[in-house]
Amino acid sequence: MGTWGTGPFDSDLAADFVDGLEGLTHQQVIDVLERAFQRVTDSGERVDGGDGAEAVAASALVASTLPDSPIVMDPDDGLRESTAKE
Repeated sequence: MGTWGTGPFDSDLAADFVDGLEGLTHQQVIDVLERAFQRVTDSGERVDGGDGAEAVAASALVASTLPDSPIVMDPDDGLRESTAKE
């Protein structure tokens, strides 16, 4: 397991989470995202590192759907934080 940056997808756990969404239907993706959020809300005062990494990745995925989001989908590289200056 490794982390190579501070972005929402910059860890093996987050990358594996996102890779696991490939090929799923829209409803299945929604269900996976919902479970990721639910594990964190059910965890109480302490969040497991893996659950936390998945919830952050899930949050960034949701944020990527908002207009003018700094999280963008790169067809070649997957999700990443935008470095574009506006």
